Amino acid sequence: MLLVRSAIFNVIFYLNLLFWMIVALPTIVLPRQIFMGVARIWARTSMAWMHLICGTKNEFRYREKVPVTPCIV
Repeated sequence: MLLVRSAIFNVIFYLNLLFWMIVALPTIVLPRQIFMGVARIWARTSMAWMHLICGTKNEFRYREKVPVTPCIV
């Protein structure tokens, strides 16, 4: 069952990626905030599909400890 869910998620993930790449293509010439907004939506839809198909949940802990300035975590 795990293999089937993984295969289904992979197909949907790449279809989702292809869709958002086509949507994001015109935003390359627009301000960076718009392009990053599309990228955020793509990430959220990918995580939603993963939760729906694979049953995973994401938990973000200690976000207050991450500095506001750019960094590698």
